[in-house]
Amino acid sequence: MEGRRIITTKAINTQLKYHWTLEKFCTHYNVSEEEFFNTVATLFPKGADEVRRKLQKNENFKHGKKQSDAPKENKVVSDIPEKSDGTSDENEEKKETAEEVSKEKELLFQEEARAAAKREQIISLEIQHEKLISRKREIQTVELLEHKKILEKYRKAISEAQERVIDLTNELERIIGQISEVNTSLSDNREELKSLEDEIKALKTVNILVYNSGEIEIVSNSEIKVPADSDIEWISIVTNNPEYCKSLTMGQIQGVAKVLKIVGELNLWQVEFDNKQAQDLFEKLLNESK
Repeated sequence: MEGRRIITTKAINTQLKYHWTLEKFCTHYNVSEEEFFNTVATLFPKGADEVRRKLQKNENFKHGKKQSDAPKENKVVSDIPEKSDGTSDENEEKKETAEEVSKEKELLFQEEARAAAKREQIISLEIQHEKLISRKREIQTVELLEHKKILEKYRKAISEAQERVIDLTNELERIIGQISEVNTSLSDNREELKSLEDEIKALKTVNILVYNSGEIEIVSNSEIKVPADSDIEWISIVTNNPEYCKSLTMGQIQGVAKVLKIVGELNLWQVEFDNKQAQDLFEKLLNESK
């Protein structure tokens, strides 16, 4: 059995413009007249009468004469499940023809307007498309590559900086450990040095000169300080040794007292007096202190 073509609204409207008759529709779509009109009623719920009029017009066009009361032509109208009187006169036909031409012109105008608008839209879209393609090419070939290079540069710099931070952190930890070791060693060496200096100081002979005025000079060790007058007790020396002190001045007696205080803190020393009486007093007091 031969397959049937699909009947659409657009197809019927187009084919009616090309003067298709009912017979041609039925033959082309392989349907009966009843099936065709049922399809028309479905596709054109409000325009079935208009389709019937166009079919009637196409029948008249085909035969080249009016078809108003003839049974054959009236069959086109009478077979449709709507009421039709089957009559028409020449003026009515002309009127319908003029209306049809007017509608076709209006439809043509509308379609041309839509086509023009569509062309403008296409041109606009083509311009937009070209801009997008150009921008896409610019991004792909220039900007994206440049920023990838910049990004790679920063990644490399960050990677190098991270490695440097790790190296510096490790070095800092080593230095902190070394500082602790050096501090410990420094403290130990300072203590050893002090001990050595004390030993050296103890082993050195300190030379002391006592002038006739009672003034004292430390010759061999500048670190030893001469006591101040307020730091010595000289009055008791005068009280307990009047015979030795009667020929000495207060300055000379104070000088003897200062020398006694100095040598009391030393291991090795040597004292030389300019005044013999002052020396005798010193030796007496030194022997008494032993």
